[in-house]
Amino acid sequence: EVPALEPVQPHPGSISSGTAHAKQSTLRNRKTAMTVAGQDMSCRVCGAKGSTKNCGKCKTAIYCSKDCQIKDWHAKHKGECDSMRETHLKKMKQMARTAAAVNKQGEGEAAKPAAKKEEENEEAPVPKQVIFPYNNFLKLFRAPGLHGPPHGIANTGNSCFANALLQCMLHTRPLAAYLRSQSHSYTCPKPDKSTWCVTCEMEDLCRQGAEAGKREVLSAAKITRHIKKIAPHFSPGRQEDAHDLFINMVDKMEAVMLLEQGGREAFDPRSRETTLMGHIFNGWVRKQIVCPECGAISQRFDTKTGLELQITGSSVHSLEAAFAADFADEVLDGENKYRCSKCKNKVCATLVSG
Repeated sequence: EVPALEPVQPHPGSISSGTAHAKQSTLRNRKTAMTVAGQDMSCRVCGAKGSTKNCGKCKTAIYCSKDCQIKDWHAKHKGECDSMRETHLKKMKQMARTAAAVNKQGEGEAAKPAAKKEEENEEAPVPKQVIFPYNNFLKLFRAPGLHGPPHGIANTGNSCFANALLQCMLHTRPLAAYLRSQSHSYTCPKPDKSTWCVTCEMEDLCRQGAEAGKREVLSAAKITRHIKKIAPHFSPGRQEDAHDLFINMVDKMEAVMLLEQGGREAFDPRSRETTLMGHIFNGWVRKQIVCPECGAISQRFDTKTGLELQITGSSVHSLEAAFAADFADEVLDGENKYRCSKCKNKVCATLVSG
């Protein structure tokens, strides 16, 4: 007997608000979400794009209509449905195993995360794997921005620092496009709706902004009241540092994206930097010295989530001037001469950053 044809459903517990309104919004964005997530939502028989129904038994085979399902069932799917169902169940079990890490994060049990470590590497930063395809990042980068001026975010008690950061993140074009697509909801590894997830809440806040009226104020209470789950050293209701929160927000959202792909330990350090958050907020600074005597080149690449620029002094009158001052060549001479690792001589050299 041909199994029932059912609407494709997000993974249980993946919609943060749990409301019917949020579910309808998610389903309206299904086609965009699946495109961003890189999943194939084409009918297996006729190839119709954006098909939203699947086999009720294996939950994997996608169809546009009952007629196409029946044709495929008799042609080949009848013989493969059971194995596809087993594969689907194994995937769900794997997601359940990663949920333990999310629960630990959600309950605030994790130790205080350090600010982004500046990794030093003498080789160019080439990852073994790319987690979020760069072409997909470029599509998000070129996506239209939010229309109209930003909406205000209600103060929930000394939450100005958080509101200012959330405004900036919601208007960072590639991140805003990703959150609007709600594609994270389809791969969120949390086990049920009661588990808190920072990326789910950011999706919900972005949805509020897209659907709010011109003078409507948004609420970020679901984020600010769980501030310790983002930064364990913060206290709810106390004014904190916006940049410190930014580092922790990027770290937590990046950790969720890594969990979706099997966990942090599944990737080398350079590959971990290729999540969507890495493409948007991470970068590298190259520092290079050329020995003037033997010509040996010494260089290293430092991973950066932020740059600390000096904004004082008569020479710093603009952001461009602050960058120029920070990346100015440094002459290594006198007591600070450079010792070449190849010829072993102490020489006067120039440190070039860029």
